[in-house]
Amino acid sequence: MEDRRGSIRTGADWPVKIITSENFTEGEVINVSLTGAFIKCEEPLNAREKCRLIMELPRGKKVNINAEVVWSTPPGPDDESMPRGMGVRSLW
Repeated sequence: MEDRRGSIRTGADWPVKIITSENFTEGEVINVSLTGAFIKCEEPLNAREKCRLIMELPRGKKVNINAEVVWSTPPGPDDESMPRGMGVRSLW
């Protein structure tokens, strides 16, 4: 399978707050690149939704990023092999 990503991804384990104009939820950043991230969360947003991410990096540093959802995974029978979540791209 061809990888269509333009940037190399690095594993992460960062708590994240996901804020939209109508909602607030929490999740975990699983991997990150210069242009985006995969966020594991119980209720992923829909594609093209915009959100603000407040990520808590190691050593207590917090980063605010505006992002757009590129894709999301539907709930499935095996969340271990493909965790429920969403791919986002940064809007700089």
